[in-house]
Amino acid sequence: MREYICIVGLDEEEGAELSRALDVPVFARVTLPAIMVQSGKLWVETESRPRYVPVKKLVYHAIYDNDLDFITGLNFWGGPCLPNPRAMLDLRLKLPGLLRALEHTRFGAPRDFSSGRAPYEAAHESVAKWGNWHCGENKERFTGL
Repeated sequence: MREYICIVGLDEEEGAELSRALDVPVFARVTLPAIMVQSGKLWVETESRPRYVPVKKLVYHAIYDNDLDFITGLNFWGGPCLPNPRAMLDLRLKLPGLLRALEHTRFGAPRDFSSGRAPYEAAHESVAKWGNWHCGENKERFTGL
């Protein structure tokens, strides 16, 4: 049975270009595909027939707001995936991920924090970040209140 490399998150043109450049069976998905893990094999939904194909390697080049089950499935599979799905799962929530990262850098201190309704006044230009979305959304520069 033919096994594929799957690339998730590239736009159609980028996925097609990469598929042509590789000398192995590759397919790309712009949207988040359904997956299943059976007997240690990863099966990924295609946009054509057959509906699910076995995947031997996966590249996940995206962040979707509903990808927690997908990342969890990649962890259950345990096969070759870039980036590491365990790291993606560990860092899916922004604030716990930031705290883990700050344990390993000398550039992290001091960090300020204010919960939801607490007033905060910045003495210098600062960046406020709220929510758990990583992609530059829910972020704003401010000075003062």
